[in-house]
Amino acid sequence: FTLDEYANRKYKYDKKIYIVEPSALIYNQDKYYLRAYSPENEQMRNYRVDRMTEVQMMDCDVSKNAMISADELTEYTNSVFGMYSGKSENIVLKFKDSLLDVIYDRFGEDANVSRFNENTCMVFAKVQVSGMFFGWLMQFPDKVQIISPECLIKEYQEWKNKEFIE
Repeated sequence: FTLDEYANRKYKYDKKIYIVEPSALIYNQDKYYLRAYSPENEQMRNYRVDRMTEVQMMDCDVSKNAMISADELTEYTNSVFGMYSGKSENIVLKFKDSLLDVIYDRFGEDANVSRFNENTCMVFAKVQVSGMFFGWLMQFPDKVQIISPECLIKEYQEWKNKEFIE
């Protein structure tokens, strides 16, 4: 469910029941998320645990589609921003040295970082492109820059130029 302006619950899809195969429980930004495989949609999905009601366990086998390794889970959590999934994209960011800790915190200590020049580095990473990712970039307007892919540079510029819709 989501919440309306009065904090009333608004159930999605007429309170439809979701049957999913659990893969992992993820703690991110003070919230727990269930990462699960949805056989109906044939894809992995995230569900905020505190926004779930009437949860029931079923005695069913879990398919191989729901199985993920610890390495896959780490790669996923390092690529997603605020647990908002998006299209997966290999990117290159150029950033000031002062953000090295931020970059390692975001992408993991095994992130592919290399020196660009005396004061600047680059990181090669896979991210889930979403508004949350762009919002993360906006925290560092003069310290981080998308280098590639070109289509993502354009998408980010368009996102920044959007006007508030009434």
